[in-house]
Amino acid sequence: MNWWPACWVCVAKALTEAAGKLQQAGIISYRRGHITVLDHSGLERQTCECYAVVRKELDRLLSDVKYRQESVDEQ
Repeated sequence: MNWWPACWVCVAKALTEAAGKLQQAGIISYRRGHITVLDHSGLERQTCECYAVVRKELDRLLSDVKYRQESVDEQ
């Protein structure tokens, strides 16, 4: 299965190109694989509608974890 290395190279190239475009737009800072979001609302405008769905689910899961931790702390 020699296609794996080639596949990862394509993914890395696509990510680098996307990060470069977002950096040029002033939305992120990208250097050596480290990404800093500079403009959250700008980043959200650049994403597809699935971002809102994923964000809502993440918030739900994190609130459940926080609730469970608070319950443990009270005991």
